[in-house]
Amino acid sequence: MELQEKTLAQAFRETVEKHGDRLAVRDVHETLTYAELAERADRLAGSFLLFGYGYGTHIGILAANGIPALTAFLAAWQIGAVIVPLNVHFTDHELNVCLQKADVQLLLSERPVHTEIPVWQLDELPETVFAGATSVVRPQDTDTILFTSGTLADPKPVLSTHYARYNTAVSQLEALELTEQDSLLAVLPMFHCFGLTATVLPAILAGACLCFPADTHSYSVLDMVEAGRCTILTAVPSLFLAIMRRQANEPRDISSLRAGYVGGSTYSADFLQKAEACLGMTILPSLGQTEATAGLTTASLSDPFEVRAMTIGHIFPHLEYRIEDGELCVKGYAVMPGYYKMPEATAEVIDKDGWLHTGDLVREWNGNLIYEGRRKELIIRGGENISPLELETALLTDKRIRECKVTGLQDPHWTEIVCACIVPETPLTEADVLAILKDQVAAYKMPQKIVFFEKLPRTSTGKVDLPQLHAILSGREA
Repeated sequence: MELQEKTLAQAFRETVEKHGDRLAVRDVHETLTYAELAERADRLAGSFLLFGYGYGTHIGILAANGIPALTAFLAAWQIGAVIVPLNVHFTDHELNVCLQKADVQLLLSERPVHTEIPVWQLDELPETVFAGATSVVRPQDTDTILFTSGTLADPKPVLSTHYARYNTAVSQLEALELTEQDSLLAVLPMFHCFGLTATVLPAILAGACLCFPADTHSYSVLDMVEAGRCTILTAVPSLFLAIMRRQANEPRDISSLRAGYVGGSTYSADFLQKAEACLGMTILPSLGQTEATAGLTTASLSDPFEVRAMTIGHIFPHLEYRIEDGELCVKGYAVMPGYYKMPEATAEVIDKDGWLHTGDLVREWNGNLIYEGRRKELIIRGGENISPLELETALLTDKRIRECKVTGLQDPHWTEIVCACIVPETPLTEADVLAILKDQVAAYKMPQKIVFFEKLPRTSTGKVDLPQLHAILSGREA
């Protein structure tokens, strides 16, 4: 691919001109062609302008995936407004903190919200005839302010541009070899970079169909795969596992599936092998970050299983990378301009030469990268660095363990001790867990605390919620 100077609105209009009669979106209530979706976005864009919300306006969206939310994204980009997608699970307090951080001037919401800024309910949006004004939008303009997932700290507002998001979506499109014949299941939330940039936008750029399930439950996902003849399914490991269990017990016709990404948390080679066999598709590993507009790495569909199982693939085209003390650093078009109105926080992750320090630990192997965890999650026990990912990978080789998360707990003697949080597939004891690790890791890395869970607490994007996990562990210790 060659980098292109395009806005997301331009890209959408090109798809409408080329594929206007093709099905663009499907949900449980209706379907729209690209021409019909464009008409709906035009009318909403006109409403924004009529009420004074034009170029540069920060428009928040608090809504689950669906046609109304997608229409709002497209309408806002058309007039050069900045979309601020918000986590639908936020309380009003959390929501208002983020609205203030991002200087949101108008909120589109699917639920009543207590806030001081104007709120338009998504099911009652005003409609007018579109009045133009798309020419003011430039590729270097801000397209979104996306909040980081906040698994280790408060969410930060990340600026990105039309140019960066368009070209990142093209990279994702090319890795999956998408065409207008494809149908993509949009189950990952659009308020997260993975869902927006790796699923929604690649579908639109390819002229493919986006299918929105009723919700994220496994039965709803499988319902839509079957109904929409979906070819692409991208998800986090925990959702893949839920889908696999459901498919094993209540099989559907999912023979249309061919490929998708997996990312967001740890998984084993055994998981990947079982997922591909159960779902009949090729699953590509990926590493992404909101600060880099989503995608950083992926494998190719033609790569052997060994590459897809052992690595996170290669860096996307047109991005430079280096490994500094084990940490992946990247530079190029996808790197954010910065955190919105947070210059000090920006300087902590982007150095003076423009390198984004991702916090992800990696090493090279045959032209690909092997992921070794997050720098901030390293456990320092008595001066020794311990990688949670190394222990998680070892534990997940045992089929009696469904999921696990290894983390550090404060300790007066060791500073930190290793705690293994286990979701068993079949009954396990602490002795069983230690036996699994005995011949795989050094003695100083062995867990000093093992806790069994029915399920791990997760964020809305499928990542393990570390603050909540630590709070649970602290409560058990009290």
